Amino acid sequence: MALAMQTMVGVTPSRTIGVVPDRRLRVDRRIRPARFSCSMIVLCGLLAACGGGGQPAGSINIPGAGAGLPTPTPVPTPTPTPTPPPPFSPVIGSIFENPSLTSSFRVVARGWQSSANANGTGFVAEGPSEDVAISYTASTASYQASFPFLAANTMYRTSDIRYDDVIGGMRYEGAVAPSPSAAVNHFEIAVIRPGTAAAPYDYVAWLPWYTSADIGGSRFRYSSGVAGVAQFTLSAQVPQTGTRRYIGRLLGNLAESGDFVVGRVELDIDFAAGTAAGTLFMKHVCFMGCEYPEVAYRLADIVYSTGGPRFDGKLSYGGLPPDGAISGGYAGPNAEELMLSFRASYYNPDAAKTQLLSGIGLARRQ
Repeated sequence: MALAMQTMVGVTPSRTIGVVPDRRLRVDRRIRPARFSCSMIVLCGLLAACGGGGQPAGSINIPGAGAGLPTPTPVPTPTPTPTPPPPFSPVIGSIFENPSLTSSFRVVARGWQSSANANGTGFVAEGPSEDVAISYTASTASYQASFPFLAANTMYRTSDIRYDDVIGGMRYEGAVAPSPSAAVNHFEIAVIRPGTAAAPYDYVAWLPWYTSADIGGSRFRYSSGVAGVAQFTLSAQVPQTGTRRYIGRLLGNLAESGDFVVGRVELDIDFAAGTAAGTLFMKHVCFMGCEYPEVAYRLADIVYSTGGPRFDGKLSYGGLPPDGAISGGYAGPNAEELMLSFRASYYNPDAAKTQLLSGIGLARRQ
């Protein structure tokens, strides 16, 4: 078909001109045969083939002959099919620009485990899932990690880095595998550095995960959640005077669905008094992408000592007695950043029922 279309380019559609014999038309018989042949070509609309500018004697004028022919529609040049980019080759995954700030990380995981049949029926919520470990090996400049149903192995990046406009940070998908070839086409974890591309956090990061395991009988077990990783502040580096406000983001998962929450963290720390106060603002995002208004959980009953590297407390919502738990710890030199973990009851407006919520918050001094 493409070849047939190409052969039509530039061809003027032909038009058959019917000539009705008219006895009133008399051909000059003195015309030589060669000149008469040229006159016959004129009847076919090819006057230029005869040469010369005037009309030869004995030629026949046919009013309108060759006029009004439609202009042929140009056939567009086919757009070449773009060559697809080669598949992404897994590379060693990274979390921090300077992972050797401390000899080890503080890792806190908040997630949930469930099981279901292969066709999605028979769902059973099985409780918390928090078995996550992450470390860094300087000799290979690589991270080792283990997540639920994933044995400890090297962490690989298996996608390009892009901005996540829902969570608000640069992210990539990854896998925990023994080799790059084993990591191909795996997207079991993600690495998110909150903030903008120009000013990401330096000492804290999120690692959401979604993993599964075949437990037989056409049934699978699933785990989903988010791990927080921090290069924690040593006790000697925690300020003991002054006050400071921390602003950041949070990410959490609901126990009985694929829904999650995103939101804001606002904390005020009085280092001299050893007190902390603040609010977690949460926005529900359902599995199909719908969003609901923010709700606010306030810190209560905080236990914190001057110079301590961490604090613990409770969360309350809507003036009700506190029923949620929260823990926080500082990260980076001089407590530049902090990481929170929390768990609380949460009303899921999409399912119209109360469910358990857990998550991780990251914040930076202002």
